[in-house]
Amino acid sequence: MKEKIDALLHEMEQFEVSNKESLENFRLKYLSKKGLIPALFADFKSVAPEERKAIGI
Repeated sequence: MKEKIDALLHEMEQFEVSNKESLENFRLKYLSKKGLIPALFADFKSVAPEERKAIGI
């Protein structure tokens, strides 16, 4: 799970936002209801108890 979080963070940092259209694409890809961040939060339910402390939940 930690690797998945780090990969998503790296991908978000590399995303180029230069105009309104690219900002909207960022919002849709990462922040929308079906985006990657809400999906990641949904995956937190399946994290093993011993791994929870390592990822901060």
